[in-house]
Amino acid sequence: MEEKQEKRKKSKREEEEDNGFAQFGGYMDAKISKLEQQFLDNAKNSGIQKSTLFSGISIYVNGHTNPSAEALKMIMMEHGGIYHTYERSHTTFIIASNLPDVKVRKMMPSKTIIKPEWIVDCLKEQKIIDYKKYLYDFNHRVSQPKLTFAQKAEDDGKKARTAVNPNFLSEFYSNSRLHHISTLGLALKDYVNDLRERHQGDFPGRIEMNFSRNSGPPGQKVIMHIDMDCFFVSVGLRSRPHLRGLPVAVTHSKGGRNPVSADKSFKDLSAIDEEAAEENSKNILRVGSSGKSLSLSEIASCSYEARQKGIKNGMFMGTALKICPDLKTIPYDFSQYREVSYILYDSIARYTLDIEAVSCDEMFVDLTDLLATTGVSCEDFITHIRAEIKQKTNCPCSVGIGENRLLARLATRKAKPDGQYFFPRENIPNFMQDVPLKDLPGVGRSTCEKLGENGWVSCGDLQGVPLSRLQKDFGKKSGENLFQLCRGQDNRPLNFCQQRKSVSTEVNYGIRFTKKSELETFLRQLSEETAKRLREVGLKGKSVTLKLMIRAQDAPVETAKFMGHGICDHIAKSSPLTTFTDDPETIFQAIWKISEELNIPSEELRGIGVQVTKLNKGDAGKPPQSSVMDLFNQMKAKPKLQKLSEARKAENAEEKLPPTMPDLDPEVLKALPEELREEILRDYSEWKKVQNSAQEKTPTKSPPAAKIEPKPETVIRKKAPGLISSSNILGKKNWLDIVTQWVNSSDCPKTCDVEHLSRNAREFVRAKDIVDLHSQLEYLFLLINQKNNCNWHKSYRFLIQEVQREMLLIYEIKLKISNKFNCGQCE
Repeated sequence: MEEKQEKRKKSKREEEEDNGFAQFGGYMDAKISKLEQQFLDNAKNSGIQKSTLFSGISIYVNGHTNPSAEALKMIMMEHGGIYHTYERSHTTFIIASNLPDVKVRKMMPSKTIIKPEWIVDCLKEQKIIDYKKYLYDFNHRVSQPKLTFAQKAEDDGKKARTAVNPNFLSEFYSNSRLHHISTLGLALKDYVNDLRERHQGDFPGRIEMNFSRNSGPPGQKVIMHIDMDCFFVSVGLRSRPHLRGLPVAVTHSKGGRNPVSADKSFKDLSAIDEEAAEENSKNILRVGSSGKSLSLSEIASCSYEARQKGIKNGMFMGTALKICPDLKTIPYDFSQYREVSYILYDSIARYTLDIEAVSCDEMFVDLTDLLATTGVSCEDFITHIRAEIKQKTNCPCSVGIGENRLLARLATRKAKPDGQYFFPRENIPNFMQDVPLKDLPGVGRSTCEKLGENGWVSCGDLQGVPLSRLQKDFGKKSGENLFQLCRGQDNRPLNFCQQRKSVSTEVNYGIRFTKKSELETFLRQLSEETAKRLREVGLKGKSVTLKLMIRAQDAPVETAKFMGHGICDHIAKSSPLTTFTDDPETIFQAIWKISEELNIPSEELRGIGVQVTKLNKGDAGKPPQSSVMDLFNQMKAKPKLQKLSEARKAENAEEKLPPTMPDLDPEVLKALPEELREEILRDYSEWKKVQNSAQEKTPTKSPPAAKIEPKPETVIRKKAPGLISSSNILGKKNWLDIVTQWVNSSDCPKTCDVEHLSRNAREFVRAKDIVDLHSQLEYLFLLINQKNNCNWHKSYRFLIQEVQREMLLIYEIKLKISNKFNCGQCE
């Protein structure tokens, strides 16, 4: 065995020696030597050298410094020195302002570490001065601002700072803004699909409407585009009404000040707390010419008052504060975004399900059938639905109307903020003339640049260009699209049932590996996460892709944004699988093979993604843990006994309670409230009587199954397919068993299961079946409370939060329900 391992090692060494870089000492040595030579060539040929002040001196910049690494590189080039991108054995000085312990331990022991001020002062004095008073002081280091992850109780007090940490992935996704947004967007698309599948034909909103009847000509398409205004800000201002009318931005960073908390006075919140800002700042800070710290955290959303002062989405906080010093910042609130998003979609679904979900705050809706069926005027309906959304969410939205999706979206731009606009049907090309070409779908930066080279900036410019010319310059399909879109013609239909094309897991932050084994471990974690996501949506895939972000050749090792990816080269390689799979080991083996073939040094990686495509929903396989929907399906597979139960109930009402109930856990019954325990025993008693009666009176030769098979709507209740009504006695008992089995099957419930129960719990509220809902939620609480598991506790709280939201919307009161768990860790 040892002999075989030695042969493999020898073979690998020979392969590495024969990879074309052997004479240079290997790939990395060749790369480093090339970078050094490029620096020398640039210094020689650029003609910018001013002196030979630093001749014979080489530096390596480690971490964030002032001046920056790029500035120090230029100084060395201008004054005869050498700049090393990597630390080398012959590097004269390491330049650093602040170093964490892990970096200090990895440094070569013989190296001299000095502060960047030495270079600045040498330049000022125009001579090499004694460096000793500039030596790095290891006893007075300050904490570098960094991304602070939420700390878990079981993490021994350590924080997952890089992908090497085993808890990094879960912490990353719990803090990632883009992950939350994209996940919510996908969930809403699935939600619309689910609503369409379960819809029974009734729209309560249409029944309640009492408007004037003035519909447009029959057959005309009416497309509505809804976009919530400054969504993140608007949601945040619901609990901060004192900030309305002020410049406000949503961001991770505080920009050197405290973020404005909910329900606090504005005067108290404007004070600067530098210590708290440094402790919680998400990104490294860059020093500007004024000497003040500039945050590199991006603004996700800003109010219209902030936009009027020049603030834009995506702008760095440091820059924004220079433009608008009185800018107020508020933190993200993903649970509230989710709540408002579902209210938005539920509000539209009361009237129609011809919905194309775009994101958490945006959708297209085809109103053609609604207006034709009800006879309601389009203007009345738009005014009504905007008022309804604002009343329910306390957030404004803008609505655009047009005969196709392009015109509807353009109309929304004219409607903002908090308005509505109807794109006229007459002379559409004339109205399109002033529309910038960059506002057309599919026209990106490169296309805009090519159009601009010909002097084409607006749709009016393009309307005079022949189709043949556009197809010659942009291709047949793209040229035809441009020809039609600039005239307001858009034949793209709305997609009401959106199907996933891929399932992926990607990370482009905190990727800092020092050895191959760390990369292998992380790829295995990504494979497990990807497989988990496949199972949650009931899909399998037959192709896997490994996506890599590799530090660009001239990019610094330390990025401006702490642990960010910086400037990178991108590589993606796919591999087919033999069968459809959601197995994490199969996915890992495929991407590990790709990684081995690419043979990229692990320390050069800055981003990694695993994507599964060619998806198949049929026979997608079941997850290793019990799915609550699968368990309910098993229950629905017993329609005969259920039908018999309903038929025999009255006949056996007078029989006595069985002396023993072996199928019910006495400890669970003992823990239940008295009222709930009596209800369960009463229902269970009737069920047992039905069972006994069925066994005694069923004929030996049963009639054909088709004659007693109930209709589907009898078994799968329209009201709540997940939770069970008290009128279904067999279902009630089965529900208790199923939920017990589900809760005990795993340490972490599936998101799709929790959302399934949440949707059906809200249906119970709408159906006014509050007693059944209360008893079943109380039973679920008792089961989950016994687990002492925070994952289940959080899922239960989410379920209760959704129920309370529905209660407030319909009854304006909350349901009194247990929600305090014994663990005390996740309150």
